[in-house]
Amino acid sequence: MCRIMLLTMLFTVVAMNTEIILAESFKSVPARTAKANFVRKTKELAKEFDLRRKELQEKYADELKQARAEALEKGDLEEAQRILAAEKIKPAGEGNPQSDSQVLSIWNLSRSNGDQSLYVFRSDGKLITAWNTCEWQIKGDILTWQCPAPDAPGGSWNHQFTLSKDRKTIEGKNQIDTKFTGKLILGSF
Repeated sequence: MCRIMLLTMLFTVVAMNTEIILAESFKSVPARTAKANFVRKTKELAKEFDLRRKELQEKYADELKQARAEALEKGDLEEAQRILAAEKIKPAGEGNPQSDSQVLSIWNLSRSNGDQSLYVFRSDGKLITAWNTCEWQIKGDILTWQCPAPDAPGGSWNHQFTLSKDRKTIEGKNQIDTKFTGKLILGSF
């Protein structure tokens, strides 16, 4: 009888892919089995969730491309820029090393020479531009960022801006006095 019980327990452990060992904090076999079943089911659900999330993200990306094309067709360049910015942001958790990082805001900045580009500010202190990844910080109404660049004076472009009271526009310059103005497109600080 004892051998049958031992063989049954051994079979259960092997059948459960040895996950029962993960529940070693429990002394009783039923509690360890319950824990192992829970762990196994959680892993199965996580795999299923990841597959479903990937399908939804692919559908979302396709729908964004279509929406951007429609906005361009209508001549709504501002909406097309917003959509393009959303397309470039990789969702948290999707093979993203900054999976805890979130997009705080997206800004359209104009230089004094008329050039415009999008800037994406993340919660991890990273600023993503079309050509570089920078570090940013905000203290009160002063926003600063540094972008490493070999062609910049001192090896880094340093910018300092003043936020408007409603925090929807910024004005500032870099270390060679190139003036910038910015308008909030999405999010906030």
